Amino acid sequence: MKRAFHFTALLLLSLTAVETIPAQTNNARNKRTPISIDVVAGIKTQVKMKLSDFADSIVYIPLQGLPDFPIGWVVNLEMTPDELFVLASHEIGLLRFNLAGKLKNRIGGIGNGPGELSMGSDFSLSPEEKRIYFHRNFTHNELCFSYDGKFIEDIKPDKSKLSERTIMLSPNRILKIGAKRPPPEVIPPGNYEALLLDRKGTEIQKILSPLANTTEWRSQPFANKISFTGERSEVWYKNKYLFDAYASDTLFEASPEGMAARYFLNKGKYAGPKWLQGLFSSRTKSLSGDYIVNQPVFESDDYLLFRARLQSICYLVRVNKKDNTTGSLKAANIPDNAPYPSMLKIPNDLDGGISFYPQFTNREGNIWICTVTALDYREEMKELAKKGKIDLSKKSNRSVALYNQLKEEDNPVIVLVYLKRKK
Repeated sequence: MKRAFHFTALLLLSLTAVETIPAQTNNARNKRTPISIDVVAGIKTQVKMKLSDFADSIVYIPLQGLPDFPIGWVVNLEMTPDELFVLASHEIGLLRFNLAGKLKNRIGGIGNGPGELSMGSDFSLSPEEKRIYFHRNFTHNELCFSYDGKFIEDIKPDKSKLSERTIMLSPNRILKIGAKRPPPEVIPPGNYEALLLDRKGTEIQKILSPLANTTEWRSQPFANKISFTGERSEVWYKNKYLFDAYASDTLFEASPEGMAARYFLNKGKYAGPKWLQGLFSSRTKSLSGDYIVNQPVFESDDYLLFRARLQSICYLVRVNKKDNTTGSLKAANIPDNAPYPSMLKIPNDLDGGISFYPQFTNREGNIWICTVTALDYREEMKELAKKGKIDLSKKSNRSVALYNQLKEEDNPVIVLVYLKRKK
């Protein structure tokens, strides 16, 4: 390697022990056959769903702090056993809360100075080190902070390993998602989909982009205008990071031990050409019509859950892991650019409050997490009351108590759903 990978200096910080993991070849790791999911059968089979199918309990955490600058929305979120790290609108930066929703401190902020973030920057925790690593947008360098917000170091990237996303799987394993080359070279062949590195920058394993060996994609008008970034979600299950490969239907899992294909979403005749599947400007929009477009898969001990779209119909697809059967809820006549409708959330029979669909998970994967603005929370509760599904005078109900507490201009609410354990 001509240039040392600059994560070396970053990741040696506060290192007291480095795990040793037996080396394996790419071929050995990638031989495992993914479990095939019949998505077509799922969208054709309508089933009823309720939140108690998946979870035992629900908790609401109204975020408190920054009264002069309320949080407009949540960009990304990570949860530890004791805290929530919330990437708010980029002007605010990363906020650290306890599990009661009380603000502890702010980390970083937008700007061009040392330790400042650009629009679109994202973060990943290294819980063992109690460090935060920001993947800075545009410049693709990594900014390291302590949990209390102290700026530690700015690490310049190895340009042979630029990526759209960096995830800390452990102190000694770094996952780079989606290769990106600096200008003027535009989306060259051979981009990696995922690259696993150790602290020294040594390549442990690589998964190539599905587009690397195709001849048709470079001639398409979209291919030379955007990089293959797609949309991703912080999806973890049992401390393994679940991610979808660009322009394919394969879901991979990554852990300190390596990467492997876990699920194959079999879309049959609705799969579409490989080059097209990675070029959707939004996963709620079907550019050519007859292709199933899906959002990331969330996993529990008993189920998989994801959203899918075919033309103007949106589906909430559930997979029973015990027998691999699939079914869905659906909503029809949805415009191309419209977000998934509220009916494609899981009805909440745990306390009768707002419906739920996960956006994030904790790393153990036993908690699904969503965020909702105070205004949207209040509006949905009013709608439930209007339909006779909840009594807003029943203050003993936690969701009702929160409704009475919230003002429309308050910070968002974090909703935690504690999943059922496999018996």
